[in-house]
Amino acid sequence: MRGKIIRWISNRGFGFIKSDEYERDIFIHISDITKRRRQPKVGDTVEFRLDTSEGIVSAKAASIISPSNKVSTTFINIVAMTVLCFLVASLTAYNWRKNDLPI
Repeated sequence: MRGKIIRWISNRGFGFIKSDEYERDIFIHISDITKRRRQPKVGDTVEFRLDTSEGIVSAKAASIISPSNKVSTTFINIVAMTVLCFLVASLTAYNWRKNDLPI
């Protein structure tokens, strides 16, 4: 099942999910989010298993699948490659000048 986090209380470690597949808001606790790389936030899309065993409708085995995770990873990769290219170009130019080679 999929849904979006519509409310998140960071200092308490829980929030609520809204899903098109279920009419009521679904409780989610931070301990039920697997492979957590950051704090959940409002607007995150999550994939989860719906659990009603404890008398409360809650999300279990949840994963954050927002595209925002991929965007930030892509941005970091672009910045890293830019810095690496600049470093290689600088070292090459320095080495050529040191050996009195024409650029």
